[in-house]
Amino acid sequence: MLLSEAPLYDAVFLKRPNRFVSEVQLNSGEIVKAHMPNTGRMGELLIPGAPLRVAYLPSSKRKTAYTVLSVLTKDVWVCTYAAIANVLAYDYLNQKYEFDLLQREKLFLDSRFDLYAQFGGKKFLWEVKSVNLVVTENNRKIALFPDAPTSRGVKHLKGLIQAVKKGYECGVIFVVLRSDAEAVKINGITDPDLAKVIGEAVNAGINISAIRCTVDKNTITVEKTLPFNGVYLG
Repeated sequence: MLLSEAPLYDAVFLKRPNRFVSEVQLNSGEIVKAHMPNTGRMGELLIPGAPLRVAYLPSSKRKTAYTVLSVLTKDVWVCTYAAIANVLAYDYLNQKYEFDLLQREKLFLDSRFDLYAQFGGKKFLWEVKSVNLVVTENNRKIALFPDAPTSRGVKHLKGLIQAVKKGYECGVIFVVLRSDAEAVKINGITDPDLAKVIGEAVNAGINISAIRCTVDKNTITVEKTLPFNGVYLG
C-alpha cells in the first residue's frame, strides 16, 4: 500500500511546536510547517536532523500543505501516520476471513470503535491501535503502546468489556508501523491505568493481537503477526 497517493518528498525534521505541527526542511532547502498526523510523543523518533518522508496535500481547509508520513531511525523507516493502522487492520481482516459484513467504525454505547463485523449470527468489535515506539528488553526489540497516557484507550477497553457482556466478540489489534519489533507490550510505565484495564480485558475474553508492517520510502505492507506479551515495566 502506498503511504499516500499524493506526491512524496524527502525532508528533515527540525522541531515540533505542538503535537499537530512540525517544522521541516525540504530537500530544496525550503523550511515549511507540516501536519503531524500522530498525537504520540515520538521523542525518540523526532530528533532534529532525522530524515522524513512528507506528502504534499494542499487544501483550503488546512493551514499546512505538507504531512509527515514517516521518519528514518537507525536505518528503519517508521510510519507516523496513525490513521493508516485502521486501513491496514481492515485489509488484514478482510483478506484473512470471509465475514458477512466488515465495516469501518461502529458506535456502541458512548464510544466509536474502529472495526465491526458480522458472521454466522455473531457480532464483532475491534479497537485498532497504531504503535511506533520500540525499546530493547533482554536483547529483544519490543513495541510498546502507548508512548503517552491515553484516557481514550482506557475508555475504549472498558467499552469493549461492556460489549462482551452484551454478546459481542471483541478484540484489540495493535498495528506496529515499523519492521524491527519482535513482540508487543502495554507500556505500564507510561500508562499504568491502561496496563490495569488490559488485564481486565483479557480476563473478560477480549482477544489481543498484533501485526507488524514493513515500511519503505513510499509504501507500507503488513508483514506478519507478533505475540502480545503483556505489560512492560522497564
